[in-house]
Amino acid sequence: MIVTESRAYLCGFFTNPAVHRKSDSVRQLPSGWSEVVCPPNAIEEMKDFYYSDFIDFIAGSSAKEGVRIFERTIDRALSLPTGEGLQPFTVPAIRLYLFPFGIVVFSVEIRHREVTFDALVSVLNQLRNNCYYDLETMSGFIEFVIGPLCEVYERIRGPYVTTERILFNGEKRRGYPFLMENGNKFKLFHILVPETYPQSSGKVNILLYEAATLSREVSCNGDDFMSCSPEYFESVIASNKISIFNNWKALSLFDTFTILSGTKQDYLLTNWEEDYFGKIYLYGLFRKFYLFRMNTLFRREGSNLALLKEEFILYERKYCFPRVSYNFLPLEIMKHITLALDIDRDKEEMYHMLEQENQQREEIADRKMNNLLFFLTCLTIFSTVWDLGCLLDSMYPFELAVGSTMTGFRSVTSVLLLVTILFAIFNRMKKH
Repeated sequence: MIVTESRAYLCGFFTNPAVHRKSDSVRQLPSGWSEVVCPPNAIEEMKDFYYSDFIDFIAGSSAKEGVRIFERTIDRALSLPTGEGLQPFTVPAIRLYLFPFGIVVFSVEIRHREVTFDALVSVLNQLRNNCYYDLETMSGFIEFVIGPLCEVYERIRGPYVTTERILFNGEKRRGYPFLMENGNKFKLFHILVPETYPQSSGKVNILLYEAATLSREVSCNGDDFMSCSPEYFESVIASNKISIFNNWKALSLFDTFTILSGTKQDYLLTNWEEDYFGKIYLYGLFRKFYLFRMNTLFRREGSNLALLKEEFILYERKYCFPRVSYNFLPLEIMKHITLALDIDRDKEEMYHMLEQENQQREEIADRKMNNLLFFLTCLTIFSTVWDLGCLLDSMYPFELAVGSTMTGFRSVTSVLLLVTILFAIFNRMKKH
């Protein structure tokens, strides 16, 4: 099968643990990056369809509390070996998205035209597998794309260390795992237009699944050991497929978001890039990456849990938008992305840990209060015993009664304390 056009975005992220203000990261960017600012009239137009707070946050309008977007033009024609020989592709640009709390997301735009399906998935598989880069065949991609990203990482976060891997056949690979802190592959947002759009829903589902999982053509219903089981295939299609119009379908998975389009009209593809990817998918990635980092820090010994809790409350209040749009379609896309990225589960884990932290703090506070009350009770008992001893001594002088004031006080104190202890024991047994 021939793919007429493919627009793919490889996404990764890393954090700047030292700063939480975007301006600090901006000052550290190397040369060659220019800020992308959305014009005010475009911002106002977007607010006709999306909630105002969401647009102020995600649209790169240089809002004080929103994301800031920077772009570096690449405009390079590169190629990678596939089973069908060298396959050319272009890299128009890479972008940085500087989110609050030191979350740095980047995207690498990859474009193909008139390419076979198997060659396309072969190239994307090689590009997104950032832990196993072939230094010989991927030298151009490493130089023009990975190099600038590593430079940004070094300026913002500090020195980095690549990894060296040796495959089973002895070939060496170099990895850049620090460019994707919570995984060994880049996330992928992919729009592809096949030359012939499948007519039956069954064939659409198969092609959509193969594109989303970057599997070779017709491998989905194959009988070799790497083919997926029919049960898993049906489960994924049933729970993750987005089917609203007849001219396109989408599949939202944990690692990929794929749109299979029956039209190559440029305005429609651009709309998906700017809205589904540029707003909704990036917002989903920000939430996923932030919650991943927070869950990690909460479990890390030595973390300042009070500050983390305060930060998480700020994140929930200012950057969690239960609704992003007035229209149903963006909400449907966001619902599937949230489900696929397992964001709600990450939030539940955070709430669970916060609840445990609150319970632990309450238990510690209760123990301290009980110790204080016990101390005050002891003081009260001793004061009462002393007062009773003094009262008895004034009524019946101990020196005359028992021959010694000290002996009298000791006797009274012993008797009263014994009575108190016996009463406490009796009361405790009665409760049980």
